[in-house]
Amino acid sequence: MKTLKLELKNIFCKKINLLFLVFVLGIGIVTAFFFLKGVSADKVLEDGSIQIVKGKEAIELINEYDKEIAGEITEDKLMMARDIFNSTWDSEKEKRNITKELLEIESLIGPMDSLRFPIKDKMTIVKWDDVDIPIEYARDYYSLRQDMLKKYTDDIKDQKIVEKIWKMEEKVDKPFVMGINHNVWGDSIEWLSMLIIICLILIIFVFATIFTEAKENGLYEIVARTALGQKKFHSSKLIAGTIFNALIYLLMMLSYLAIVYLALGGDGLKTSFQIDMAFSPGNLTYKKVILIQIIGGFIGSLALGSLAMLVSSKSKKSKIALTIMISSFAIYGLLAIFIRPESKLIQYIMNLSPCGISQVFFQLPFPNYIHLGLVMWLPYVMLIFGLVQLIIYDYLTVKLNR
Repeated sequence: MKTLKLELKNIFCKKINLLFLVFVLGIGIVTAFFFLKGVSADKVLEDGSIQIVKGKEAIELINEYDKEIAGEITEDKLMMARDIFNSTWDSEKEKRNITKELLEIESLIGPMDSLRFPIKDKMTIVKWDDVDIPIEYARDYYSLRQDMLKKYTDDIKDQKIVEKIWKMEEKVDKPFVMGINHNVWGDSIEWLSMLIIICLILIIFVFATIFTEAKENGLYEIVARTALGQKKFHSSKLIAGTIFNALIYLLMMLSYLAIVYLALGGDGLKTSFQIDMAFSPGNLTYKKVILIQIIGGFIGSLALGSLAMLVSSKSKKSKIALTIMISSFAIYGLLAIFIRPESKLIQYIMNLSPCGISQVFFQLPFPNYIHLGLVMWLPYVMLIFGLVQLIIYDYLTVKLNR
């Protein structure tokens, strides 16, 4: 316990570490500022021209538009939105006239548009010609979605899987709900994902050198002279490092979310996830989605930090540990962004890595593991596997250095 207290004191009494915590807090605040500053909206002027407004004015304008249609998405609302949308098409000029009425109901077009892009092309029942919205997408929205989902399950031979999918579907609350500023909240989740990546990069630089620095400055040699010191050194440094890791992540994410919440309000968090992802099997709201992403990012950052500390504990020089961790992160980024391997096995390995776990949001729309006879979300597997990795890396760090 004394060794742990010394390690915690060593971390939190250093000015450089305190300044670093202020720095990560600032990153969260600055990211929120730029996100909110970049929010844009179309405004119809008195002469009929369109002006693009940004920042606070755009948020207030979107708020005004959404108040007209917020709440449950009924088929009556969708019919009204369809009629307005179809009436704005100018067949002579072959373009859509932007009116205030169109902008007020624009958010209601999203759920209908989401049915156009099902999980499989063969699920399409009514084609949409890109000009007018077919009446079935509004009048029969929920039954059409149900019929399309049935076409998906008709291709599955295992009836147990089919039954499970429909049980999941029964738990999805209907009618769907749309909150005020829901589109902005949806965009904020993507910015949150970007912020998590920034956090992971910082964590690599901080924790890949946590043990090598002690070796390079001679501290480890002094501590390791006694059996007790050698035994407690790695475990104490590991626990203190994990606490510091958690603080870095939480300061960055919570500062970002707090400012976004103050600017947008919480009504948009009530929005059903199916607004954008019509066939998602989860009974989710934006609030739950953000919570899952925060938890996934937290577990992923802790797992990555533990992996970095494991590499650091077995490396002689900081440069070696940093090179290993940066290279592994770069390889993951290369595969995820540019190569995108088709192999399911490689995809699962990437998703179950610390970096993949931190981006759990991008796995939410789809049911996975159907081919294994399981109907579950990959996100659940990712979060559990992240915790397992965290324990394994910590165990190896202590075990291999005794």
